[in-house]
Amino acid sequence: MITSRSSTRKSKPSDHAPQPPRIPAQLDNAALVIADGAEFFASQFSNDDSTGLKARQVVFEQVRLQNIRLSGAVFEALRFSDVRASAVDFSAGRWVRPHLLRVEMVGCKLTGLLLREARIDDLILRECLLEGMTAHSTLFRNLYAEKCDLRNVLFDHCTMDHCVFRGCNLAEGDFAESVLKGMDLRGSAIQGTRLTPRQLEGMTIDPAQALEIAAALGMKVRSLEETGTP
Repeated sequence: MITSRSSTRKSKPSDHAPQPPRIPAQLDNAALVIADGAEFFASQFSNDDSTGLKARQVVFEQVRLQNIRLSGAVFEALRFSDVRASAVDFSAGRWVRPHLLRVEMVGCKLTGLLLREARIDDLILRECLLEGMTAHSTLFRNLYAEKCDLRNVLFDHCTMDHCVFRGCNLAEGDFAESVLKGMDLRGSAIQGTRLTPRQLEGMTIDPAQALEIAAALGMKVRSLEETGTP
C-alpha cells in the first residue's frame, strides 16, 4: 500500500531517524596523510588536496573534515565512523566495500561517485550534490537527505531501509532491482524516477507525487465534475 500524506503537515519524529556523529567538542588539528592502513582518530582536517589517491583499509573515527578534495579517490574497505564532513569533494571516486556509521555530510560533492557492496548506517546529507552517483549491492539503513541533488542517481540491487528524501531532486533516478522499506519521498522532485509497483508498496509520498506516479503507471485521475469520455 502506498501512503500519501500532505507535505505541509508536521511529521512526528521517526524511530528510524539517523543518529548524528558522536564527536568530541574539542579536536586536535592534524595533517591528512592517507596511505594503506592509515587510521585517524579524534582529529580534524581542513584545506587538504588528496585528489586521485588509492588506499586500502583506511579508518576515520570521530573526525571532522572540512574543505578537503578527495575527488577521484579509490578506497577499498574504507571506514567512516562518527564523521562530519563539510564542503568535501568526493566526486568521481570509487569506494569498494566501505562501511559508513553515523556520518553527516553538509555541502559535499559526490557527483559520479561509485559505491560497491557498501554498508551505510545512519547517514545524514544536507545540500549535497550526488548527481550521477551509482550504488551497487549496497545497504542503506536510516538515511536522511535534505535539499540534495540526486538527478540520474542509480541504486542497483540495493537494500534501502527507512530512507527519507526531503526537498531533494530525484529526477530520472533509477531504483533498479532494489528493495525499498519505509521510504519517504515527500517534498522531493520525482519526474522520470523509475520505480516498480512493488517498490511503491509502503512508500510515503505527498498528494502531488501520487498524481504523478498514477500518471506514470497509465492511470487517469479525474474528478466527478470533469466531463469527457470515460
